[in-house]
Amino acid sequence: MASHVFLQALNLGIEVINTTDHLQYTKECSRGLLKMQYCSHCQGLTNRKPCMGYCLNVMRGCLANMAEIDLHWREYIRSLEELSNGIHGAYDIEQVLFNLHSLVNDAIMNAQINGPKLSAMVNKACGHPIRKPAESSGYQPDVYSEKHGLKIIQKENEETLSSRRKEFINSLRLYRTLYGGLADQLCASDLAAADGLVCWNGEDVVKSYTHRVVGNGIKAQSSNPEVKVKGTDPVINQIIDKLKHINQSLQGK
Repeated sequence: MASHVFLQALNLGIEVINTTDHLQYTKECSRGLLKMQYCSHCQGLTNRKPCMGYCLNVMRGCLANMAEIDLHWREYIRSLEELSNGIHGAYDIEQVLFNLHSLVNDAIMNAQINGPKLSAMVNKACGHPIRKPAESSGYQPDVYSEKHGLKIIQKENEETLSSRRKEFINSLRLYRTLYGGLADQLCASDLAAADGLVCWNGEDVVKSYTHRVVGNGIKAQSSNPEVKVKGTDPVINQIIDKLKHINQSLQGK
């Protein structure tokens, strides 16, 4: 059922966020962060921020494993959005429950209209019931008259599961680049010096960072001059495998 798969996907999303939020830094990453943030203090340069390129190399090295999730996380959000858009009609549990009163009401009206015929069919198949003297054997067609029918619950202008689901997907879409762009966001926010300002390059205060700036992901770190990345994290590999599996389920494969 689509709603069940949707719920499974949401639970996995929580697991991915919680797992990556508690990942341990490697020793190489810790050394790189220490050098970038505090070694300038030993020279009395407490107000100098790291150069942008220097910051990117350190953070991309530290978050290289996490960046490997990016492709699968993007697909996860896209697949979640597509499934959410497809949950309607018979696949929308909320709509099914909203229409339940109509089904029950139809069943009652059918029994009311065809009561004698239904009783005859039951008696023929099961035999005549043995009634106590106090019980009435007559059928009362007005017991469930229209005025006693089930009332339809109006949901106009009220928040529904569908509207909340759409709101959630819209907010989640804003974080589709979370893992691929995390290093850049951290450096651009307030961690690194703005372009054109003198900055700390790990050794001294300079006008610009002259080393090559590497890209995101494990493969790109082979030429990272600031942080050495030895290999993939087994925890990240498990997360990626789970994302691959749920993405296939979301896509109905």
